[in-house]
Amino acid sequence: MVGAEDDSEDDNEDDNEDHREGEQDPEILRERYQELLQELRVILPGVQVLFAFLLTTPFAPRFGDLDDVERTGYAITLAATLLSMIILLTPVAFHRLTSRQNRRTRVQMAIRFKLAGLAVLALAVSVAGFVVVRFVFGPVEGVLMGVGSAVAVLLLWVVFPLATRVTDHHHETS
Repeated sequence: MVGAEDDSEDDNEDDNEDHREGEQDPEILRERYQELLQELRVILPGVQVLFAFLLTTPFAPRFGDLDDVERTGYAITLAATLLSMIILLTPVAFHRLTSRQNRRTRVQMAIRFKLAGLAVLALAVSVAGFVVVRFVFGPVEGVLMGVGSAVAVLLLWVVFPLATRVTDHHHETS
């Protein structure tokens, strides 16, 4: 399972280092890292299913009916899904292959990769919606679906969480 192993034994040395450097409490960093790995456990199966579906799509009888725009969209979706999966798996590989030193850096790096993977996944989902709706209903509807999904992702994955974070911070300081 992704990141299932407990690294508490390896972290005793860098627990002291975290305190010396004035970094966050090692226990908080451990919890943040475990939460991040859990988020990746939730995200990755969906990305893998999308990728598997995309791998089989060219073998469907009507795939040959796609025009050049739709084929390009398909290629972008396939590439973005693959790249998203690779980026989202990077923190796990990094966790397994590097020393357990400097937990704070590992957490920050993993968060950046998760966000980058989600951004590329947003592209894949939006373009996939564009391709399917364009193929079934037409070019205008396809654009509406692609733009609509991009806006939905932006609002739900970025704006809403940031607004909630600002509101939570405001309530904590009041």
